[in-house]
Amino acid sequence: MLMTVTVDDLAVSLASSGPDRSSTPEWIADMLRTAITDGRFQPGSRLREERIAGALNVSRNSVREAFRLLVHERLLVYELNKGVFVRTLTADDVVDLYRMRRLLECGAIRAASPDSLVAALPRAAAALAEGEAAAAREDWQSVGTANMHFHQAVVGLAGSRRVDETMRLLLAELRLVFHVMARHRRFHEPYLIGNRELCAVLAAGDLAAAERRLATYLDDAERQLVDAFTVAVP
Repeated sequence: MLMTVTVDDLAVSLASSGPDRSSTPEWIADMLRTAITDGRFQPGSRLREERIAGALNVSRNSVREAFRLLVHERLLVYELNKGVFVRTLTADDVVDLYRMRRLLECGAIRAASPDSLVAALPRAAAALAEGEAAAAREDWQSVGTANMHFHQAVVGLAGSRRVDETMRLLLAELRLVFHVMARHRRFHEPYLIGNRELCAVLAAGDLAAAERRLATYLDDAERQLVDAFTVAVP
């Protein structure tokens, strides 16, 4: 079942994480971005500036600036005289996001060094275990979140902070695409298996085979999502 979160629920989560008051807008933006990546906001959800500001005891200007950052990242959209909403993506967005995923993830595998492989594999294995534990309790939203963590680990093979940051932003946007899938188990379960297979190939050190496997994996996911958008929005 898809779990959503209210602004008040999110405010409690944000407050408990403890902001760095010297960079409050960035902190708010990071927490909202994480909530989006975790699948806690549906596309089209309205975010109310005054409620977030009041719940967090921060200025509305800080919240407004956080919104601006996330609009720039294509996660939120401002509608004149209506407010700020979580962005709703399209099939064209899917195609572009997967083009970027191939550049980042397949490129990271090609760029992998022995040291980056040693560093990334434990993170990938931990994300795989996270996904399998969530599947065992049939929490498919959390399986999707674990999948985000797995692919963040894959780009770690590049050994680049800039690639890591780019992927983190892309995954938040990608999560908004996944909401189009009505049957979350049917969508996520095969890719959990794919993650397990990819992790095994990487652990064996066969980077060429890992890149081929990942390219096929991404082709399948893109096609599935584009088809879902075609049905949802004829």
